Amino acid sequence: MTSATVENLSQVIVAKYLAKYGYDAALSNFLKESGLARSAVDLNNDAFEELETIVGERIEFNESKMAAKLADLSLNDSIPSLDPKFRLSPWDHTLKLVAADMPEKPASLVVDLAFSASSELSVSTVDRSVYFYESDLNLKKKLKLTSGVVKRCGTILRDKKSWFFVCGMNGALTIFDESFKTLLEHLLHSRIVKYIDFFHLESESKCYSFSCGLDNYVKVHLIDLKTSETVLLDSQKLTTPCTSFQLAQTPDQRPVLLLTQQDHSQLMIYTLWDDVLVETHKLAMNNAKFTSHSFNVQSSCLLDFKETASIPYNSLNPHLTVVEEGVMMAIATSHTPYMRLILLEIPGVPTSKPPSESATRIHYDKILRNIATVVPQDSFSQSILKTCHSSKGLIVGNDSGVFAIDLANSDSWSLFQQARRVKALDTSQNRLTIAYADTGLDIFHWRQ
Repeated sequence: MTSATVENLSQVIVAKYLAKYGYDAALSNFLKESGLARSAVDLNNDAFEELETIVGERIEFNESKMAAKLADLSLNDSIPSLDPKFRLSPWDHTLKLVAADMPEKPASLVVDLAFSASSELSVSTVDRSVYFYESDLNLKKKLKLTSGVVKRCGTILRDKKSWFFVCGMNGALTIFDESFKTLLEHLLHSRIVKYIDFFHLESESKCYSFSCGLDNYVKVHLIDLKTSETVLLDSQKLTTPCTSFQLAQTPDQRPVLLLTQQDHSQLMIYTLWDDVLVETHKLAMNNAKFTSHSFNVQSSCLLDFKETASIPYNSLNPHLTVVEEGVMMAIATSHTPYMRLILLEIPGVPTSKPPSESATRIHYDKILRNIATVVPQDSFSQSILKTCHSSKGLIVGNDSGVFAIDLANSDSWSLFQQARRVKALDTSQNRLTIAYADTGLDIFHWRQ
């Protein structure tokens, strides 16, 4: 038997298998790449055995060994599918990363970067510079600040208006107008601002700022962008440092804050009632009720894979996920030598203010999956977790490079062959931007 005969027969058998089970897209690509004639997959042609018959005969006397080898293909045991309401689908491997052209890249090491809801990019660097880019990646403005290195930066969008903000190492928030003139400056925290996000109110110029600093305070401020006034509404002291911080909204457009703390394996959920943060839920990230923690949270992100956005058309906060049925939280843990990923179901938020004397219920039944990954880390690692809407999965960046996670199949792999230490990472729609420890900055588009 010649090698050409083996190759041709293998192609025909594989093509017939794809046609039989309706893998039309895969079949089209296979026929294109192999150069096989379409008539070769005529299902009425019984001249060749089917793929299942050949494989069945091959493993007939060794089925248990083959089953064990198949099980070894994944780090995780066979996991049943989740409820369809979560809309998990396998990673779309037809999408490829294509490098985007960025005319004026930052020259120094990146400290922070963030996409806005309209894919405008903000980047801060160690040389006290902040770069604001248009959605087409052309540089809009470069600011050189005298107050120190900027820890957090970004764009505040409302309707067709834009404001720009930076948070320095001194804990101060500075907001600029569209002409990059200083609109207000206010000391939010006594130390560095670790996390900050904004929630627009119906009043045209007002918004809430939710922030957490290294002083371990979670604070809510009311900011009036018209009068440049800032008022502290609520302040709560955490017992340990905050390790993840996500702002969301209810279907009736009320702010919801989800955060985790060091040495606590519980996700705390707060809702703002009468300008006061009220704790409504605690979600356990392990099933052991006798211990408060066994790991720390490295990073988190909210997941909502609905095909059509559930955010109301007239929402003032389209950048915030709506907490409703089918929404999940992905948690990156501190487990070593490899990171684990925990999926939590987020329960609905009460529509009325809970009584002040009521104790917050701890939910132990919201863990959907606890996934082993191939993402290496040690006790000093700081993994960054982001949603990849294009491929319906997750992107992880850490000291060992960039990794992809297929949630439907509980699978993970390195996204790039070259491992480079990641300093900052963000995603937006079909974009991925990565800042490396060697001062490099890459931006990619997902393309088919």
